Amino acid sequence: MAVILRNFFNEHPEPLMLASLYGDGPDSADLGIRALYLDGKRFRLGRTRREADQVFSDLLLDPGSVVHASGAPDIPRQGGQPLIADQRNDENLIISQLHLALMLFHNKAVAALEAAFPDPTACFAAARALVTRHYHWLILNDYLPQLLSPAVRRPLSRYPSRLQRANEVPLEFTTAAFRFGHSMVSAAYDFNANFGLDGLISDEGARLEELFAFTSHRNMGQTAPGLQELPDHWVIDWERMTRRLPPSRANPREFGGAEQIDLVLAPDMLNLVGDSDVAVHGSILFRNLMRGFQRRIPFGQDLALRYGVTPLTEAEVRNALPQERALPPGAKGLRQRAEEMGLLA
Repeated sequence: MAVILRNFFNEHPEPLMLASLYGDGPDSADLGIRALYLDGKRFRLGRTRREADQVFSDLLLDPGSVVHASGAPDIPRQGGQPLIADQRNDENLIISQLHLALMLFHNKAVAALEAAFPDPTACFAAARALVTRHYHWLILNDYLPQLLSPAVRRPLSRYPSRLQRANEVPLEFTTAAFRFGHSMVSAAYDFNANFGLDGLISDEGARLEELFAFTSHRNMGQTAPGLQELPDHWVIDWERMTRRLPPSRANPREFGGAEQIDLVLAPDMLNLVGDSDVAVHGSILFRNLMRGFQRRIPFGQDLALRYGVTPLTEAEVRNALPQERALPPGAKGLRQRAEEMGLLA
């Protein structure tokens, strides 16, 4: 049964403050959040495990050629759950490793500041402020320049104090426009020395399906129960993940990095997206459409009419689909289904 949501509120009073990393902090009333911290100021960490050599031998690989990040840290896990403030950050391995990188950065900041801030509460606050400022710097100087034209970015750098404080974010942005990021996900990544360009285990990179498998609720890619730690040959190499190959490299195989912003999604994004039961919950496309529908985001046909554009007919929509994704004759659009169910009245 479809449910229309009418009232929303943002649980985070301050935007872009890394709430998914810190939660309410070490003084939280939530015992689960408080347990994420040691000594009231730094994060608890987990550890990776070393895969048995026999696993590689069974794959006809030389165990001695595999690169291990021996003793590398990881996010803490217990009972099939990630022990982090927002468990959605463990839906795939890249995001999980990014979450870990921020935890490590915070702990380094604590180590650098605790002599000047002997009080744990003050030290935590200073370290969090330092990490958050770096996070904001990356947004302004790395992330946004990749997406926005200089004309759009210019006011952000010239007149930051004059910008209106954004206490609200339109649903049309969070539920619809900002979903363009799903099309930027690649089918495979230059992940580390084992899975990447000239990889020792796979030179086709780390596939999206594998990256979604190494999560707590998928038992870290294992069939046997009880294995909570990430294998240390799956630790990310951020230099590889963020590098740009020089144009002079002869015939580089192109994979990894961000894909173009378009209407095409990597196949594994349609099939997996961290969900253990796609048959029940639907693909990411279906869930995006349903999320917009539940929040009463206007249909594309309505927007077209609003701006004086003739909406596409059903036949035009069908003809625009790639041949391999053609709809069966009886398939109906979300709007038509909603009209039949009387949900648009």
